[in-house]
Amino acid sequence: MQSEELAVDNLRKVALVLEAGHTGDNFKPDREPKNVEFIFGIAVCGITPFEKMLYQKSAGDEVITTVDLRNAAEYFGPLAAGILNWLPERGELALKVGIAAVSTPEDREIVKALAAGGGCGGSCDCGCGGH
Repeated sequence: MQSEELAVDNLRKVALVLEAGHTGDNFKPDREPKNVEFIFGIAVCGITPFEKMLYQKSAGDEVITTVDLRNAAEYFGPLAAGILNWLPERGELALKVGIAAVSTPEDREIVKALAAGGGCGGSCDCGCGGH
């Protein structure tokens, strides 16, 4: 019996590979990829625009989008700090998001992620202190 492949959904653990480049017709990465892992849907201010883009995607799927890093806190939510350390410049860039894995986390992983700060990091009045 084959197991059903999980899709990105609430409280799923999502592993991503991010590649960044400049906007244009053909995506060409201009730096080393970044691996990111997070629990989907735990931000205090709700599902982020970045998460909305990933919703119902599965391992192996890829999405290329244009991101304005001046709005990174609102776009990426709790993931913004780590992504901005990797992308120190500001402005528009192309971001290729590859979904490496989607899994069901253990309960302790969810609690740990919530305790680490599910705040949005932006100006949403959620109390995260990121404004």
